[in-house]
Amino acid sequence: MRTSNGEVRRSQLETAKHKKEDELSKIRIQKFGAERHANGRKRPKTLGELEMESDDKKKVEDECKEWVMKQAKKEMYGGEDAPGRNPWHANIRKTMFWM
Repeated sequence: MRTSNGEVRRSQLETAKHKKEDELSKIRIQKFGAERHANGRKRPKTLGELEMESDDKKKVEDECKEWVMKQAKKEMYGGEDAPGRNPWHANIRKTMFWM
């Protein structure tokens, strides 16, 4: 999504995801060095770096899932209109109906 002046607008999930990816990328760069040589060419990655990269992707994916589930629980069960872990509005909470 873009704003009126053309800037990319990120959701909270995207922002958290990019922040975590950047954080893990910096750790990899500290351990293995920059991805590109001074002349701009990419350097070959070591097996350890490829494994760490794969593990980092899994960490980011797991954190995103955890964040989404936390938000879903808050939306579904949170707030004053849904006490007792009942997601329905007070007007229909005790009514049985079929969808």
